[in-house]
Amino acid sequence: MRRTPQQERGQRRVQQILAAAAGLFSEVGYEAATTNMIAHRANTSIGSLYQFFPNKEAIVETLAQRLADDLARTLIAPAQPIDCVRAIEGFVDQLERFSREHPGFLPLLHSTLCSGSTIHLSPLLHKSLQHYLQALLSANDLPEMQSINIAICSTAAVLCFMPTQEAKFHPLILAELKKALTRYLCPDVPPTLTC
Repeated sequence: MRRTPQQERGQRRVQQILAAAAGLFSEVGYEAATTNMIAHRANTSIGSLYQFFPNKEAIVETLAQRLADDLARTLIAPAQPIDCVRAIEGFVDQLERFSREHPGFLPLLHSTLCSGSTIHLSPLLHKSLQHYLQALLSANDLPEMQSINIAICSTAAVLCFMPTQEAKFHPLILAELKKALTRYLCPDVPPTLTC
């Protein structure tokens, strides 16, 4: 961010820009969104946008940092250890709920983590998810970090895919995702105990 606004009006404008960017990233993707589109959606001039952000990457970095902070506050592992099936169900449910409440989260996570984007945001969002999933699975044999990374990327991909399907299929898609992750991360769990 070029400068942090001190006055309430400037803070509101930054919030509008970030909300507009999140909405556009969710609708058209990071690559297709432009600073002009973001300024138009935020009902502000491009000059005003550039007062706070020198380019689109700076907007994305600020948005990702705020999302990572929200993610860290939202995704709190249970105090008591839980079994693998409940851990996976909790992970998927929390991530699905967070993505609904924070437009732009999944497109950023998916494009930076799974699509090989050159923006280095994956540490911001990905580390929070790694720690959360590890904490959820702490009562079980912890999978390798590579397996956790694949589970996070797979979850992001499926949650990005879900809005393209009719709403009546969403519960089935979530159930299948939970089942697949359980079989992948907790192979010793009998299939009859999964979703």
